[in-house]
Amino acid sequence: MQEALQEENVISKITEKGYEPYIYVFGMMEASVSKIAGALFGAFAGNQPKPFILNFSDKGIAFLELNSTCSKYTDLHNFFAADQIEEVTFKKGMIVNELTILTKAGDKQKIKIASITAGAKWQKGNVGRLVEFISSYKKTN
Repeated sequence: MQEALQEENVISKITEKGYEPYIYVFGMMEASVSKIAGALFGAFAGNQPKPFILNFSDKGIAFLELNSTCSKYTDLHNFFAADQIEEVTFKKGMIVNELTILTKAGDKQKIKIASITAGAKWQKGNVGRLVEFISSYKKTN
């Protein structure tokens, strides 16, 4: 059911879309009408939460959308270059964490990232790496 979350499939898809796999996590984009969601999905983007693989690197953040059962990737993906991003914050929760991305254009998107995810053994380690990465990102920007 969650074949797309197998690590080799995640890395393959990130590479196939032309991004460099670095720190990737599974997350759910909160329903909103932000310009980030609009850039990814058009005018009706904010109707429901959407599952994603987010790949973080020094170059920026890639979003790769999954279908609702996480069995395959849709063709929707986007990339926000590091110079387009004003701020990235990570608020730890007991089970679910909240990642907030603010662009220099003033657009804001919140993404829920579970500490562990069924079918994605790599999630826990990568969430830890992401917290460290965001801390270093704040120091350089």
